[in-house]
Amino acid sequence: MDEGPKTVEPADGEYLDICELVSVLTDEFSYLVLDSSRGREGNDAIVEYYQRRKSISVDADAQFDAIIDDFVSKRDRSWHLIIADRSNFKESHLSTLVVPDHPIYFGFSSPEHEAAGLPLFDLFSHSTGYEVE
Repeated sequence: MDEGPKTVEPADGEYLDICELVSVLTDEFSYLVLDSSRGREGNDAIVEYYQRRKSISVDADAQFDAIIDDFVSKRDRSWHLIIADRSNFKESHLSTLVVPDHPIYFGFSSPEHEAAGLPLFDLFSHSTGYEVE
């Protein structure tokens, strides 16, 4: 697997809703934290990013409007997710924003974080049926 950020999405195109995702992950991981407040904040940051892009765009306003509208409509159903195999996880964890019907992106803060997180990433992908984009 290449080094760097990883993005996954369902192989069959059918995204798990948050309840299904939590059920699957609870069976696989011993430590799982969902935070709706941080989820809304993460969603808001994405909306702000696309609003900035739209403000300097020459001809992509309709495209950006559709993206912005989509994220705004899913704001209250977005969750920040932390996954680990123990509560004192240090580098051995995954952290992401889960937005309904969107690929899930995992970034790593350091090479050590990536090395410790890759086995969890592989388990996440396998257990959810999501594939690397």
